[in-house]
Amino acid sequence: MISSTKTSLFLGLLVLAVLALAGCSQVPPAMPTTSPLTLPTTQESPLASPANDPAAIPTPPEGFGMVTGVVLLEATGQPPREAVMFLGTFSVGDGDFPIVDVNRQTAPSAIPSPTTGRFVIADVSPGQYGLSYWTPDGSALVNDPADPQYSLILTIEAGKTIDVGTLRAPSF
Repeated sequence: MISSTKTSLFLGLLVLAVLALAGCSQVPPAMPTTSPLTLPTTQESPLASPANDPAAIPTPPEGFGMVTGVVLLEATGQPPREAVMFLGTFSVGDGDFPIVDVNRQTAPSAIPSPTTGRFVIADVSPGQYGLSYWTPDGSALVNDPADPQYSLILTIEAGKTIDVGTLRAPSF
């Protein structure tokens, strides 16, 4: 199963690299859905272990922030398989068009726990990020729970942890 996950991740990264080379770094606002999405990381963090109490998530190291949450499939309420959560750098382009640039090789990321869906993206440099959800079948920006027609943009501060709560991801 691990080699299948690595193969899927490699293929996903390859597709994203091709898109990046083709100049597809502009991302439109989040897809309209009834609930927000979330992306996991490239390595399962021991912090995302179902044995760990969410309240016991450590303070981020000096100079960094953290993002934590739970991602479940909208259709089943179960954690997604082979998913990755990524943080892409956020900026505003021409005409106030939001741009989230996700470089899957360098972006902060986490793989949700396969049993609970909990993820922890650790050691995040301060700044603004868009949260992205990736699976081998598709990817999308996470919607803002307060206003699902917009993408969730997080402002990371040093020494702080942002808990995005439970996010509902679509099945592609």
